[in-house]
Amino acid sequence: MTIDARAANESRGNCLTGFQSAGGGENEKKAALLALAERVKAATAGDGRLSVEVEIAVLGYPEKAYDRRSASWPSDRMEFARQWLGSRYTSSIDAAMTLVPEGLFARIYGEWPQAIIVRGEAGYPEVSRSCALTMPLALTSAALRARAAMMGEG
Repeated sequence: MTIDARAANESRGNCLTGFQSAGGGENEKKAALLALAERVKAATAGDGRLSVEVEIAVLGYPEKAYDRRSASWPSDRMEFARQWLGSRYTSSIDAAMTLVPEGLFARIYGEWPQAIIVRGEAGYPEVSRSCALTMPLALTSAALRARAAMMGEG
């Protein structure tokens, strides 16, 4: 099955434009994305904390995030993310699809969950692939690898 990532990205407002964490050069950011992709691939089931780490790696983290519930600023990034982001990348195929960079497509295979990210051009050249225990884990890992592979491309 081939799925167009454009529709999935539109549901997130096309705001997934790359690793936006403060500090570090492009090589460090690329290495961090690849390391996170390996952790996702090695997971045994969907994991909320791991999904939050993916969200922060892809979207970045606002320097100040006001917590309306307690009328204060959360001191811990992970606590903020747990309260407000509610990401489900590692447990939802739909959420994981939003991580596929615009212009690329995901091919997913279910017998042994595998995701392959390809370019939408003749021959569908492969950008990344990953296998995992569940399809959302495989797709999230492959999407993170694709983002790392595309770093530095115009």
